[in-house]
Amino acid sequence: MNRIIAFLTKLFFKDTASANIQTVLDKSSKVFILHFLAVILTFGGNVLIARWFGDEIYGLYSLLFSWLAVLAIFAQIGMDDYHLAVVPAMHLSEDYGSLRKILRISTAGIIIASVIVVVIFYSIINLLPIPGLHENAAVFSVGLWLIILHALNSNYSSFLRGYGTIVQSQLAEKVIRPLVFLLLIVPLANSFGPGSDIIYKLIVISAISLFISFCYLFFLTKKGLGHKPYSNPVSFEQLRFGRNGYFLLLTILYFLTTRLDILSVGLISEVKDVGYYNVAMKIAEIVGYPAIIINLVAPTFLARQHFRENKSETYKLIQNGARLTFAGCVILFILILFAGKWLLGLYGFNFRIAFLPLLILGISQLVTAFSGPAAIFFIVSGREKTATFCMFINVMVTALCCFIMIPAWGIAGAALASLTGTVVFNALIIISFYRFEKVLITPVKIFGRPNF
Repeated sequence: MNRIIAFLTKLFFKDTASANIQTVLDKSSKVFILHFLAVILTFGGNVLIARWFGDEIYGLYSLLFSWLAVLAIFAQIGMDDYHLAVVPAMHLSEDYGSLRKILRISTAGIIIASVIVVVIFYSIINLLPIPGLHENAAVFSVGLWLIILHALNSNYSSFLRGYGTIVQSQLAEKVIRPLVFLLLIVPLANSFGPGSDIIYKLIVISAISLFISFCYLFFLTKKGLGHKPYSNPVSFEQLRFGRNGYFLLLTILYFLTTRLDILSVGLISEVKDVGYYNVAMKIAEIVGYPAIIINLVAPTFLARQHFRENKSETYKLIQNGARLTFAGCVILFILILFAGKWLLGLYGFNFRIAFLPLLILGISQLVTAFSGPAAIFFIVSGREKTATFCMFINVMVTALCCFIMIPAWGIAGAALASLTGTVVFNALIIISFYRFEKVLITPVKIFGRPNF
């Protein structure tokens, strides 16, 4: 592992002496291994569902869990981004009393918010004739309760990321949860009769895997804070939970940009098309894994440099992150270009129609990788309003393009809508960064007049 890190440092980074770059690479390489395992486990579970239960069941499963991912955002009430913005600085100042207080308040708030979200959405799908939802209201009524476990997992995972326990927190989400799901799918699937009960079996399996994942995250948090000295926490007002409004809106907008296309497919096209598109999305995410990993690791380090007012190191972290992610994404895109049809065919012959959407979504990942972790900088530096505005424009453009393109070109139109929104968002992020910092950061070079 050390040799690989040394090689990547010499290949991509000019500043080989930077301790931050070395640490980011070290954590990124470990997270990459976890994501690689997650790809295998998640891919295996999805293939089994599609192969054993057919296109329709897989499409309904994809539709249900796409909505659960979106609804869980409302239940998180912005705490995931709040943790990334606040926890690193409190950890550096050893304010463990306030950290414990934040965790207690966030957990209680998320449980209450989750129940409210479940009740509201349950009423909506049972009372309103929404296409794709009303006719599956019975399934959604059961699956909605997974929102509580989803939100609690995200809360503890983001807290641990802000605390610096990045690799261990990712182990729960990327390995433990899909591994438990994969291990249970065979015996639990055989414990019920065939037919429509299949989707309920999948909900039960998901609930067990989420609960085990949460127990692991809870144990990590207790272990991390348990031996730390107690200190007087700051007041509720000083914790500035008022910022959560922007954080919540930002998180909602972010997930809409990543799920609006597939949700639109569910409202406009047939349920099985949701399954085809969902597979294309999951494979395309492989292309974006270098960017995802850097965006998981970078916030803690960017927050620390901002806290220390070290702009020189901040710019270098963003540039080097962009350089590594873009190069990695290009390599993975080339692999998907040649192996994409084969991977789609593993789910079933009909899934190969998603090859064009897969390529378009892969290009979208390349666009995101080009700007690196620049968008994260706005969150950790207290400029979440700018990131929220850019994301809002992204959602509006994607929604408009979905409305126009999906009826015309089906799931390929959904992929084009996602690509269009991604291009607009990243252009706005780059322009906004230059407006504030007078610096244009690309994977190749930093343009402008940085203060170092």
